[in-house]
Amino acid sequence: MKKSILTALLIFCFSLGDSAATASNWSSCESELDDLSSEASDASDYARKVKNLLEELESKKAELEDKKSELEDCLSFPDIYDYYGDGCQSLNWDYKSAIDEYESAKGDYESAINRLQSELDNIKNVTASVESYCKDSQSFIANKVSTCNYLTSQKNKYEISSLLQICKSLMSENECKLCFGLK
Repeated sequence: MKKSILTALLIFCFSLGDSAATASNWSSCESELDDLSSEASDASDYARKVKNLLEELESKKAELEDKKSELEDCLSFPDIYDYYGDGCQSLNWDYKSAIDEYESAKGDYESAINRLQSELDNIKNVTASVESYCKDSQSFIANKVSTCNYLTSQKNKYEISSLLQICKSLMSENECKLCFGLK
């Protein structure tokens, strides 16, 4: 799917005519778009990792709350809840262990959030580079009507989702919705 988006975008760029093609270095444009695709893939991987680590953090938090409750019950009612007859020491160790596991999971999650933010910053930088290499000085989106007409003419060649992604990189989301007749 990434290649179909890249292909559609390059076809769109080349369809603008010789003046746009000679004004931009299309080889560099393609390279920068490949870099953008790679950065987006990396960010997607980290977003998935953040999601998984958040689930783990929530699980560790629930375990911590359970261990705290067990310890509180034991301390309040040792005759009933001091299963090991050690003055609730075993449950206290379990609780402290749960705190350590929660803190570790929290650190992993926060680290992954920071790495994801770094990946998103990389995407911003590569996007700026893409714009620099892939647009001539007058910008091929100056005529939004012609851009819209071209993109809608490609509906039978490319998935609408791919064309919408390209459109959103060139115009506002509302303009793209109008262009494709979406609500």
